[in-house]
Amino acid sequence: MDYGAVSRSGTAQSSADSSSIKGTDRVEAYQFMYSPSIRITLFNTPGFDDTMRSDTDILEEIAEFLSHTYKQDVLLSGILYFHRIRVSV
Repeated sequence: MDYGAVSRSGTAQSSADSSSIKGTDRVEAYQFMYSPSIRITLFNTPGFDDTMRSDTDILEEIAEFLSHTYKQDVLLSGILYFHRIRVSV
């Protein structure tokens, strides 16, 4: 698996196309400078309840990604979990 998106350059890396509505199919890193001395990296991960992949496969991919970043001395400081809101009509 290619984890080349993890870098400490401070540049955001994205393969998202704003013209299509598509879920995230692999873990991606987005970096920005919060202040001159604080860099923040957000990791966008595939969601669960995917029609093409099992939750186990997705969780394994996230675990492999986090293991890889940890080995590069990128430490996890927090988790933001966003859940879809379903509106019944």
